[in-house]
Amino acid sequence: ILQDVRAIVLYQDLAPNRITVADAFDSSAGRLLPLGITIGIFVVGLFIFRRQEPWFAERV
Repeated sequence: ILQDVRAIVLYQDLAPNRITVADAFDSSAGRLLPLGITIGIFVVGLFIFRRQEPWFAERV
């Protein structure tokens, strides 16, 4: 996603040279895959943190 923003900001006039996530996955829905992975990792990390929160201070 950051590369897509960089490509849009820096290379506005070079459309054929831009390769975005949507181009790589041949679909505009391809942008959802990196977002889904990021959100999934965040949710799993939050779940683990909430589960171990009462004992975290003693274990560190």
